[in-house]
Amino acid sequence: MKRFSLFFLAALPALQAAEQAGAEAPHDMTPWLWANFLILMGALAWLGVKHGGPFLQARQETIAKGISDAVATKADADQRVAKVDERLANLDAEIATLKTQMIEEQQQESKRLADRNTAEIARIQQQMQQEIESAGKSARIELQAHAAKLAVDLAERKLRDRMNDETRHSLARNFVESLQ
Repeated sequence: MKRFSLFFLAALPALQAAEQAGAEAPHDMTPWLWANFLILMGALAWLGVKHGGPFLQARQETIAKGISDAVATKADADQRVAKVDERLANLDAEIATLKTQMIEEQQQESKRLADRNTAEIARIQQQMQQEIESAGKSARIELQAHAAKLAVDLAERKLRDRMNDETRHSLARNFVESLQ
């Protein structure tokens, strides 16, 4: 295509010069102009067939390939649109399924938490019962010790009240005799 354009541009000044020369020349150059024109057109036609045919063939193949690629791309896009439309159509069902699963999971979690809380309450109650029993035992032991101390104190007071000098001498004498 470039060669064709360059050749035409190169021939244009020659045609203009020939036209000006013809206007100045007294004899008729018309047949020569026509011959020159036919030669020029023949050369242009020959160049057009020689280089234009393969160029147009390559351009046709490029356009055909572009069209086939566009058809394949359109088919792929149509397929994607169909998938998206299908997913959108099933969207309500998917949302309902997700809601159902969420409710089931919440119920399971609530049950698990309730079971765990029940077990924790039972454990705390058992521990509290053990602490109460332990505190009761400790209180009974302290009460028994206190009662024993009171009994000993009372017995000691009674013995002191009944003890006089004569009873003390008698006890000491009996003790010494038992040692001998």
